[in-house]
Amino acid sequence: MDPVKFFDADVIVIGTSIASQSVIGQLRNTNLRILVLEGGDYERTDFADSLTFSDERGHYVNHHWGGHWSRVYGGASRIWNGFSAPLEKWDMVGIDGRPKWPISIDELEKWYRLSAPLMGEDPSIANLVKYDTAKLFVDRPYIIMDPPLSYSDPKLLTKLKNVELRVKHNVIKFTADESGAHINGIWYSVDGKVQFAGVKKNTKIVLGAGGLGNAQVLLQPAENRQVPVGNESGLVGKTLMAHPHVPTGEGFVDPKVVAKPTWAQVKYRKWLPAYIVGADYKTKLNLLNASISLTLAAVRELSPNEAAVQEFYEKKWGKKLELHTFYARTEQLPNPDNRIEIVAEKNGAGLHKLKIYCVFGARDMMSIDTTARMLADHLLKNKLGVTTIDNESIFLNTWGWAHPSGITRFGSSPKDSVCDSNARVWAYQNLYINGSSLFPTVGYANPTWGIAALGMRLGDHLKQTFAKNG
Repeated sequence: MDPVKFFDADVIVIGTSIASQSVIGQLRNTNLRILVLEGGDYERTDFADSLTFSDERGHYVNHHWGGHWSRVYGGASRIWNGFSAPLEKWDMVGIDGRPKWPISIDELEKWYRLSAPLMGEDPSIANLVKYDTAKLFVDRPYIIMDPPLSYSDPKLLTKLKNVELRVKHNVIKFTADESGAHINGIWYSVDGKVQFAGVKKNTKIVLGAGGLGNAQVLLQPAENRQVPVGNESGLVGKTLMAHPHVPTGEGFVDPKVVAKPTWAQVKYRKWLPAYIVGADYKTKLNLLNASISLTLAAVRELSPNEAAVQEFYEKKWGKKLELHTFYARTEQLPNPDNRIEIVAEKNGAGLHKLKIYCVFGARDMMSIDTTARMLADHLLKNKLGVTTIDNESIFLNTWGWAHPSGITRFGSSPKDSVCDSNARVWAYQNLYINGSSLFPTVGYANPTWGIAALGMRLGDHLKQTFAKNG
């Protein structure tokens, strides 16, 4: 392919995951010319998979991050399903040592509602953002994304008249104009061949290359300047967060504990019963957000002690009890020591590879333990169940999913964030970011729904910006 002198488009979108698809969806019926650059091909390839291998250290190793970071049309959401849930007001208001979001839960709820169909769900599930904060435990189930959000039709974007899709275009880094206010060029590679294209001043760029990929691009060294283009804040790559996961024990519970909740008046396609501590109690006890789901335990022969416990409480309470597994999906506290850095070695696309540090802290793990024990006490006192607590599992075998968040977070000031409230990188007038890397706090659930909501919000903002500027 011959080098392109200029990318001639109104909007350049980097990536085709839900972070990008949700933005494009808001612009599809406009006259804006959209160029989409996807690093992978329409199907997964060994070369594309090799680009995400990193030096992983801490609680996530052995290609854990890269294995959940797919360079392919549609991104990771094409391959992985998951248990998603909306954030709540408590996650966003900046308490207990956690940064504040630059938008409110009321605004985000609006976009949760509008983006729910992208998840294959009814808009009513957005009601889950609000609940009685004074309750000790709240039934707050997960939405199950199964099958995954596939975007499997490679012609989906090419069917749109205003969209041009180019696969196998791996963006490496940006260049800036002399004023330092606009991105004026993009280095990228196709089949390992590095190329450069200019970007016009009025072109808007949306970087949606994944929770790690966004930061990787902004950390690449720049020629003739000490600071990489996009990392003027010095915060890119800092405060990496994911989701600690761990089974906390088993227990015999009343089936009504896992009955479909009615308080939220929502219409689920698929759901997983789960409980969280009410916000007032979380604040009082200085807990991070932890959700504990319940699933029927695998069929097996009970030990004599287990059988005796089940029989005792069934007789005592006069009800049948079922054996369930308790599983925690939890929040990780933002910590600058959890981070990504680039190393000297480059991958096959020409990007400096990553070194990734992610270690759970004492408060992360104690919040799991405390929440699990509180739920066990709550069930017992209310004659709803009797459970065990697996201390060894919680403290020695905690792991998690690679839902990288926080490393290009948005906020209210360039002193403590990479992007402004509209996801625009503070230093530039035409560079925006979308994806979980924006999240100042991560919550406890798969962030896909939040990514879609913020993407639609960004798309709407861009549409209004172009309309305002004529």
